Order: sequence, then structure tokens, then C-alpha cells
Amino acid sequence: MLYANLYRATNLPKSAPPLVSNVRHDMYDAISPAHALAHAAQGLAVLITGSGRGVGRAEALAFAQAGAKKIVLTSRSRDELEEVKKEIEEATRDCRTPEEGECEVIVHVADLCDPASVDALFEAAGDLDGEQFPNLT
Repeated sequence: MLYANLYRATNLPKSAPPLVSNVRHDMYDAISPAHALAHAAQGLAVLITGSGRGVGRAEALAFAQAGAKKIVLTSRSRDELEEVKKEIEEATRDCRTPEEGECEVIVHVADLCDPASVDALFEAAGDLDGEQFPNLT
């Protein structure tokens, strides 16, 4: 009776076997998010806007775990950015290899609607291997 709705929806005869013989509840290593992004961002410098919460926060943590060399966090709330910075430092403390080195995290409060604030953001971001971030104004 458990499969009655399944058979009705697929027009299979009631004597047909279940469509899936094994139901898995554990994560496969091949599709685990922890392994899929390993070293995917190695050596990259990223600037993440809105990184104090929500999707921006999740992106910052994912880039750190994926091996980013430099992460610039920006939002309108310094307290939230400092929390994310601490989370990144804790999350990457044991999982980074010596080749990857430390993840430099820069916190900068900015209003992206103000061109002067955006210029200050890129100045605070600094450079990567001697190359400045491009001037967008």
C-alpha cells in the first residue's frame, strides 16, 4: 500500500518492483560539498559584498575552505564582518595545507552607493602579488 501512489503516478502495474532498490541517507564522498570545492579557489583573491550575513557570509566561508589566498569582506555592519572573520579563521585553522598558507581576511565597512566609499574599499583591499585591484571609477 506504501507504493500505491507511486504506481498510480507512473502507470506501473501493481506487481512492478520498487523503482529504487537502495535508499541512501549518508553523503557520498564524490558528491560531498566539503570535497567538491577543495582547492577550487586556491590562490585567488575575492571581494565579497554583503558578507556580514546570508549568502555573502556563506560565500566567504566557502571561498576560505576552498583555499582562497585573500578574502575582502565588506558590508555596512562592522560587528557582523568581525564575526565572519572569526568564523573563517576558526574554519581554516586546521584544514589549510602549508602550500596554501594563511588566508588573509580584510574587513572593510563600505556603502556601495557612495563612489568615495567604493574607492576606499579597493584601497583597503590592497594588492595581490604586486598588482592593484582595478580602479572602477
